[in-house]
Amino acid sequence: MAGKALAATLWASALIALATSAQAAPVTSHEPTSVSAALLEGGYKAKVSTNDEGDPKIDTASGGNDIILYFSGCTGNKSCDQIEFLSVWDCSDSMKKCADLHVKWNQEELFSKTIIVDKSIVLYRHLLFDKAGISSDLFLRNLDLFSEDATGLMAKF
Repeated sequence: MAGKALAATLWASALIALATSAQAAPVTSHEPTSVSAALLEGGYKAKVSTNDEGDPKIDTASGGNDIILYFSGCTGNKSCDQIEFLSVWDCSDSMKKCADLHVKWNQEELFSKTIIVDKSIVLYRHLLFDKAGISSDLFLRNLDLFSEDATGLMAKF
């Protein structure tokens, strides 16, 4: 009987180890490479560079929308605690329409907001992280939801 119990325990341990090893590493802004890895594994592009302050940024796209992932709250240009999803459109030919859309969007939408910068409208969504991170699937779902907002914004333009 002890042999069967030991075999069952070993089998359960092996299944737990297999399930654990099959899970992808969490996506967290504290490890910007985890973000680019999740994007690439999800079939997205991930052009990694830095902003003017030397903090990481990643250029990607989803649903036909160019998206920039800006990292902020960084310590030593890494170990960041926030990511901002941004899409930018030129409004130089229609500032009045952009300004009206900006006001209406921010009154009606909950998860993404717009700002007017120079002669552009910027759509953004903020994600806060802790070191534990989130799953790759959840991160990519957030990216897709942001892209859906970008598509919805441009449909109103």
